[in-house]
Amino acid sequence: QFDKAAGGRKPYRGPVEEKSPVVKKGAAGVQMLENPVSLGRGNLFVSFLAQRDAGGAFQVNFSNAKKQVRLGVSVDADGTVTSKGAGVMTASAPGLLRANTAYRVVLKFSNNGKDHGAVTRVKLLPADVALPSSSEGIDWDVATAGGKTGVTQDRVLLKALAGTVALDELRVGRTWAEIR
Repeated sequence: QFDKAAGGRKPYRGPVEEKSPVVKKGAAGVQMLENPVSLGRGNLFVSFLAQRDAGGAFQVNFSNAKKQVRLGVSVDADGTVTSKGAGVMTASAPGLLRANTAYRVVLKFSNNGKDHGAVTRVKLLPADVALPSSSEGIDWDVATAGGKTGVTQDRVLLKALAGTVALDELRVGRTWAEIR
């Protein structure tokens, strides 16, 4: 769902729900956010569906023109999920995101201000299970804490690193309700 007339970019218009095709190793895309998000204060929520084959690996990162990635998630071919937040990364044990299984991947980025540590959390849910009514009380699978940022992010970078990967229904919002 990338607009070739806009240089492969499609603007973000608020909470968004985009559909992406199955992609194979080496495929990558950039989606511009019409309303860039400042990571200096508050929360940002991201949700998308993901499935990979036995060798599939991918990245979903938020960035800007200076290539400053301050929020993201990556999945290695062994199923390791890595949470990225404000320049700090934390990896799960291998096998968290199993091959040939559809998941809803949820990220929550929280920052109390650019001089305080930011926290990025990742939760994997079965794709056919509805999101809870609130993010409160969720037992997050991976969390990254400690980085500081006030950077504005204006694009989403999607990249298939290996194998075959399906990414679908990308949703971005300032509130939990916007990604449900």
